[in-house]
Amino acid sequence: LENLYVGGENEIQYDGVNYKKLLSSVDWPSPFIVRFEAILGTEEANGLLIREAGLWTDNGTLFARKCFPAVSKSDSFALSWLWRVRT
Repeated sequence: LENLYVGGENEIQYDGVNYKKLLSSVDWPSPFIVRFEAILGTEEANGLLIREAGLWTDNGTLFARKCFPAVSKSDSFALSWLWRVRT
């Protein structure tokens, strides 16, 4: 888990297929557990229909993915995801 990039004020990038944003935070709340947090603020991703989230490695490999009922993102709310991974 080297080279973890975090930063809550980073722009969302689009690679032609996926929208990606750096993690907002990473911590280790207990032994063998790493927790990743991603936040889409009220000013981000407005007008998009969001139905999945994923964790990507530095080399572009999808590490974890979660699908959920579609959320129509607007500036009236922020979205936050917490991922807990056992190492």
